[in-house]
Amino acid sequence: MSDLRSRVSYLQGLMSGLEITNESKEGRVLNGIIDVLGDFVQTVEELEREQDSLEDYLESIDEDLYSLENDFYGDENDYYNDMDKNYGGEYGEIECPECSNIICVDPDVIAGDEAVELECPNCRETIIIDSRTGENDIENKDTETKH
Repeated sequence: MSDLRSRVSYLQGLMSGLEITNESKEGRVLNGIIDVLGDFVQTVEELEREQDSLEDYLESIDEDLYSLENDFYGDENDYYNDMDKNYGGEYGEIECPECSNIICVDPDVIAGDEAVELECPNCRETIIIDSRTGENDIENKDTETKH
């Protein structure tokens, strides 16, 4: 902003150096324009100071909000992070024989010793996973028959 102030000061000096006075019509117009430019510079400088102040205030509010979120949600986020660590983020994938939708399941479900029934979230068909036989069957709820 000092650049604008220095440019207005340069124009004021130039007007004085050229000996343009307020006695002529052109002199009054030029002097008025330079005065208005000076007012603009002052207003812009005030706005910049206020902007900086608001920016600092907003930053402090943001930091306070971050602290509150950590205090309020911190335990909840820790719970989910612990769940991810315990689970390891690994999963098995089963393809629905009816709609070809990929279903993500716990690897223990696939590797278990018992037959497990899952419902496809896409087509709502029942999928029977039997790790002993290595087969996946689908049960149609409408006809109650196995494919």
